[in-house]
Amino acid sequence: MSIPESTTDTDLIKYIVQRGGRYFLLDILLGVVTPIGFLAGVFSFVYAWTDESISWALFGLLSLVSAVVCMRLHRVVAAESRRRVMPTIASVKELPARSFVLYLRSFTFDDELAKASRRGRWVFIGRLLGFGDRHENLKTEEQGLFQLFGTLGNFVAVGHPDEPYPHLGAQRLYLPKEGWRPEVGALMRRARAVVFMAGIGPSESAEGTVWEFSEAVRTLPPSRVILLVRTARESYDGFREAITAEFSRRRRQDGLVAPRKLKLPDFPPTQCAGHAPLRGAIRFGEDWAPEFVGFTPAAEPGLAPRLRWGTAVRGQLRNLVAQLEERLPETVNQPEARWSRALAACVIVVASSAFSAYLMLQSPNAPGLEKTLNVLLVTLPAIGVLRGVISGELFLRIYDVKVTPTGRK
Repeated sequence: MSIPESTTDTDLIKYIVQRGGRYFLLDILLGVVTPIGFLAGVFSFVYAWTDESISWALFGLLSLVSAVVCMRLHRVVAAESRRRVMPTIASVKELPARSFVLYLRSFTFDDELAKASRRGRWVFIGRLLGFGDRHENLKTEEQGLFQLFGTLGNFVAVGHPDEPYPHLGAQRLYLPKEGWRPEVGALMRRARAVVFMAGIGPSESAEGTVWEFSEAVRTLPPSRVILLVRTARESYDGFREAITAEFSRRRRQDGLVAPRKLKLPDFPPTQCAGHAPLRGAIRFGEDWAPEFVGFTPAAEPGLAPRLRWGTAVRGQLRNLVAQLEERLPETVNQPEARWSRALAACVIVVASSAFSAYLMLQSPNAPGLEKTLNVLLVTLPAIGVLRGVISGELFLRIYDVKVTPTGRK
């Protein structure tokens, strides 16, 4: 279901409630219950320490365990709630030429890229202590790609025909199972840029993905194509071999000959133990000569390897997107964030936190340590809420990016 540009905030709220249903209500409920459980647990341990009460300690332990369970459940419910309200593109006619970036990948990547970062599992602990926000920590990897490549135009992907709801990230356009190749070929020619995820699944024939890449080589200039390398070595090597086999097949079938310089580089050496979100990207020069741009976390701040990888990918991929923008002929009009709703939310949160802190400080019999802890437990979550509101507004403005043609070549 697509949402018209003229939709008002009231109509949007009705759409979210109707589409989200019980998941939307459960999302709100768990979002409230989880931090309350943490607060109740911490307060109970404070009272258990001051009053030397075992019952307060047991109640605090039960509250903390319940909050952790609710937090884990909330991650699943929040993702499902958001998938149900994600708008889709009803027709190719809704996409003006050169106004969007087409994201093509194997469907086997969708479930993996739909996972939120591991730190998101402790999002409410982050909000409780003031160093995290709900929006940023629940963001999936595909939403991270949307936030970067969406600055070039509407980030669009062809959705799996059998999925009940679209994944979070790129806006989905659904095509029939049969006869989809002409439609995808037309989309590639109309797109401002085409982003591929290089790799194939272990049980996948790779026929669709490698055909799309060979068609991009046939019909597009190399400046409009980029390959992202995220997979394991076996998946990437399988993609390279399948590309070679596809060009051989198409040479026999329709005379398509691969450019002489088109030879995908070797898989980059592993620089980080365990999971790494993206290894690098491949861009193409004249005559399709590939250049591998690796994401190196060595110079990035952060104690944990995962944090350094995340910082490296965001920063270095942002630079790559900026360089891609310079090679494209159109001009992007970046919208300003709509701060009215964020400002209203900030005023409400600050006022309620200040009032709560004032009431706590007025307790004449409470020890000084308890007063200080009470104030911190109220004000620090407010910081996380404010950060979430601000980052959410910055994320939503990407939906308003407009592309206009210029005379630049």
